[in-house]
Amino acid sequence: MAKSAHIVLLSLQEHAFVRSEYPLILSLEDHCSLPQQRKMAQIFQEVLGDMLVTAPVEKGEIVSSVQLCLFIPMFSLVVDKFHFLP
Repeated sequence: MAKSAHIVLLSLQEHAFVRSEYPLILSLEDHCSLPQQRKMAQIFQEVLGDMLVTAPVEKGEIVSSVQLCLFIPMFSLVVDKFHFLP
């Protein structure tokens, strides 16, 4: 992960909930190899720690923004750059 991305995560850690306690939702598009994805996940967990939602939500379960106050849910689209759909 680029050093600038690490700096962004540190900034999120420090400032994410200064103005509001409502969740900050991160949506990522990932073009990395599996080892790079693992490294990214490790860095996200190291920097954001308990602020990061890591448990999956059960299918059909509805989670309100109030339940996620002071948390950072993250969604990631993994794009395999070596295989393209026809």
